[in-house]
Amino acid sequence: MAMRKIPANIFTGGLSVVANKVLMECEVRYQDFFDDRFHSTEFRTEVAKDISSAVFHAQSGLSAVEKQLSYVQHACINVTVNYLQHAHKQLQKFTSNMSCSTDPNEYDPCIKYLNNIEKNQEAEITKSEIRSIQSKAVRFENGISQLSHEIQHQNGLFLQPKPDMFSVIICRNDGTKLRFPEGKSNLIAICPNCRYEFVADTSLPDFSIKRRPEIHKKSIWKRISG
Repeated sequence: MAMRKIPANIFTGGLSVVANKVLMECEVRYQDFFDDRFHSTEFRTEVAKDISSAVFHAQSGLSAVEKQLSYVQHACINVTVNYLQHAHKQLQKFTSNMSCSTDPNEYDPCIKYLNNIEKNQEAEITKSEIRSIQSKAVRFENGISQLSHEIQHQNGLFLQPKPDMFSVIICRNDGTKLRFPEGKSNLIAICPNCRYEFVADTSLPDFSIKRRPEIHKKSIWKRISG
């Protein structure tokens, strides 16, 4: 009707009740063939405007995703990577300092005794700093575990953990990437470039929310007085 510009009352006037019913069903199912809008010279312009509007709203949604991703990148990923690099460099320094702390050429027992007292005091300070690194690591792990738990429960939107995701380990002391067998825990890795030795784990992580208790530092005074 609309294609031939025939008024509906004229077209349907001579039809039977059954024919009108069939026509109404067709109009519902194939409404484009009964739409007068397609005669308009502005129709294509209106369609282009609708598409532009739809594209604009879709791009606004993508922009919102970019903004959220940028926040996660800066507030979580970058901060965590910086912490890992700083912590591993500290641990590497502690290991290096302790390995070269003895003087095999010193034969005076009194001087050795005094030197050992000094090294013991340094060791206490070092262990306190290591506990601080451990404590902060637990806080990072608890926070990221919650984020990972939420990611896994987004109805298949994001990838689920697979063994090959964790087989490449980064030496945070110099950035070298090392590949290890999948599904292994408590591996001792030695970076071929900087020779830093560290613990690596390629097993699947437990993403269930189980907050590890934080490690509280004890002062030297409390240990002495206790």
